[in-house]
Amino acid sequence: MKVKIKGSIYLENDSFQYILKKYSGKTDKKGVPTYEILGYFSSLEASIMKIFRMKISESKAKDLKELRKDIQIANDEIRELLGAEYEKKRP
Repeated sequence: MKVKIKGSIYLENDSFQYILKKYSGKTDKKGVPTYEILGYFSSLEASIMKIFRMKISESKAKDLKELRKDIQIANDEIRELLGAEYEKKRP
């Protein structure tokens, strides 16, 4: 599986893990696209949490009120990426 998350961020998996990658915009000598590994995860949920933490780390908040707003925006973006069906299935 290889799924484009957003922009240049991709999620792949093999039989053991999920791999979050960012396309570098470059290719190797053989013309194969190169990626920066953002992390290896044992579950889909863990990889989604990494995306959330990445979004929060981009925050320019100067106080807790601004940070809270940025957290809500990140939550909304993650929900939009996952779609309504995922929300319905969560316990």
